[in-house]
Amino acid sequence: MFRDTQPLLESLETRTLMSVSHPAAPTTAALSATAQADLAKVKADLAKIQSDESAGAKTLSADRTALQTDLKALSTTLAPLQTKLQADEKTQAPLIAADYKAIGAVYAKDNPAIFADEKAIRADEKSGNTTQLAKDQAALAAAQATLTADLKGPEAQLTTDEAPIKADQAAIQAVINGDATVTAAKAKLAADQSALQATLTADFTQLAADEKALRAALA
Repeated sequence: MFRDTQPLLESLETRTLMSVSHPAAPTTAALSATAQADLAKVKADLAKIQSDESAGAKTLSADRTALQTDLKALSTTLAPLQTKLQADEKTQAPLIAADYKAIGAVYAKDNPAIFADEKAIRADEKSGNTTQLAKDQAALAAAQATLTADLKGPEAQLTTDEAPIKADQAAIQAVINGDATVTAAKAKLAADQSALQATLTADFTQLAADEKALRAALA
């Protein structure tokens, strides 16, 4: 929006200065009263956007600082939970890595059959061989079912090995969510973000309308 508006403003300001510096210049070089008024509105709109953005940024910065301060106040309560999380992450890391390796091995084993069946189906569709198409579609369904069955064990093991870490994370989040001060700080930040967005949306809507009016006055 600013990129579209700035050249227009610079052009209009140049024309206005020419008119002021050279009273004898043709009247077509001067802006009409309507255009002057519309130009003033556009400039005011731009100034308001800048002002609102600046004020909003300061408000959100203060909100974030307040939230961080409130979170730091929970450090004593959170410290042992975070220590446990770090310990569990270290313990479970090799187990989780092994689980992902096992899952990858299943895909490596079962995917070739699936890809082959999909390729065969495309060939069947291209050739119009409906009998073979039905067979290959059945083969594909069977191969996909095999993949699903083979993944159950490794994926279940992954869920088991990730459980301690997720429990630790949930415990930490529960402490944060249960603190009224932190909850209020989060709510204020969210509300101020929404308010700033609404304000700027209205600002840009007004700017667009005034720009349209200005262009119409210049036509």
